[in-house]
Amino acid sequence: VCIAPDYVIVHKSKKEEFVASAKKYIEEFYGEDPSKSPDFSRIVNDRNFERVKSLLDGGKVIYGGQTNAKDRYIAPTILEVSFESNAMQEEIFGPIMPILEYEDFPTLVNTLRRREKPLVTYFFSTNKQNIDLVRKELSSALLVLTTR
Repeated sequence: VCIAPDYVIVHKSKKEEFVASAKKYIEEFYGEDPSKSPDFSRIVNDRNFERVKSLLDGGKVIYGGQTNAKDRYIAPTILEVSFESNAMQEEIFGPIMPILEYEDFPTLVNTLRRREKPLVTYFFSTNKQNIDLVRKELSSALLVLTTR
């Protein structure tokens, strides 16, 4: 069972900090040029390379986005999206991390309630009201809470 995150949702005020941290760790893990890293894999076949690459068109690349069809390489990519973006309509199975921002948490929860239920919800917060709202209003097979 795969429980890798399909996307990240972050408050508008924390987005730049989150993106900077994600970039830092990508470069720490794979170096400044992940295409040269022996630890960074490639897409399994041409059909899936084209499918994953096409998802880049549905958002704004804010990090990465480089591709090489001959190598079936797609760089680790942070992709700014909306809930309507192509990358939000299917599981990606590739090195693309869609990121959405929100301003009002109850509105976000309402939006998430109308979407397909995920296998796992990872929620990071110290706000007790938001934690209680997630527990009460959202449903998934597993809820992972980090509260510090």
